[in-house]
Amino acid sequence: MINHPLHPNGNGTHNSPHITLTTGPVWQNPDTQNIVVNVLNVSDKPQTVTVSVIDHSDCTNPNPELGKVAFLCGQPVAPDGMQLTNQPVAEDDGCDCLADPSCCNPNPVFTPITFTIPPKATLAVYAIPNPFRPPVPIFEARVTGAFTPAIFPPSPCRISLFGINAAGFPQLGNIFYHSNFVVYPPVPV
Repeated sequence: MINHPLHPNGNGTHNSPHITLTTGPVWQNPDTQNIVVNVLNVSDKPQTVTVSVIDHSDCTNPNPELGKVAFLCGQPVAPDGMQLTNQPVAEDDGCDCLADPSCCNPNPVFTPITFTIPPKATLAVYAIPNPFRPPVPIFEARVTGAFTPAIFPPSPCRISLFGINAAGFPQLGNIFYHSNFVVYPPVPV
């Protein structure tokens, strides 16, 4: 019988259990301004995910979570059970939510955040470094949901991560695709 978290019934069929996938520690490109975790729900059912982006650069930090704001299909959203802390600024005021997430929701959440993603929709979570602390040289992203770490069996959700600069361009070394994430904690062999 298979004893593996991806196949808890032991018969090799995919049950979409909630597992955590991680990037592991990532050395941040010096030009990276924001870290963006994208979760695409490719299924026909809503999927609930939890996103965490952790600052591993300072062992004395009591709250290692980076601040996060989220966008569902390009619109700012609050995590499940929370309200937006500020109404989005009107577009004619010059706010570009995707270029500067803080102009749409200036109070980021400093805990892991949970969202329910509708079918065939994309959630983008922007992790914003604290402007009052030194730059974050080492970070880790963890996403918990109904995933498989490989292409087969197919996951109901797919994830990617990009470190982007002020102009919105992905930065070399800070790009992860679904197959680059690994199970956390590791499955014993």
